Amino acid sequence: MDASTNGERFRSLFDAHFHEIRAYCLRRLATADANDAVSEVFLIVWRRLDELPSDDSVRPYLFGIARNVLRNRDRSVRRMLRLQARVNSQRPVGDAGPEMQVLAAAEHASVIEALDTLSHNDREVVRLRLWEDMSVAETAAALGISGKAVSKRYSRALVKVERALATTVAAPISGDGQARGR
Repeated sequence: MDASTNGERFRSLFDAHFHEIRAYCLRRLATADANDAVSEVFLIVWRRLDELPSDDSVRPYLFGIARNVLRNRDRSVRRMLRLQARVNSQRPVGDAGPEMQVLAAAEHASVIEALDTLSHNDREVVRLRLWEDMSVAETAAALGISGKAVSKRYSRALVKVERALATTVAAPISGDGQARGR
């Protein structure tokens, strides 16, 4: 492809997928970090433009790139926190940005707690299927696993979340038999 065709294809991909890739990153990172991650995703897209699929599978491919960028950022943050802890002789303290704190507070606490009981892989399947509105096939492509594995993980995760919610949603009963509000 010549430079003008590459530029047009990139612009088209960027225009079509920027908002959903940014939303994906914003649900996982503070705004500044999410913006950096989105920039990195589209830098990778630009560099690999000739390798990108040209059909409907480009969307899950882009989410796969975004997922890998976030995983790399997460590993970098964990390494930095471990180094800081060693230097300061203290345990690392996670400090989510104010945007993430507001989002977390806006979500129902018991749902967040229930999701946190899932493994990282199961949680990512649920996020992609529900938050990103991906099909089983798209989720499988983004995660690099089979559709059957996605369906199995998703089903298993929903059962775990339902069980966790059942134990946290029931209001405790006071000594006088009255349900106490939370």
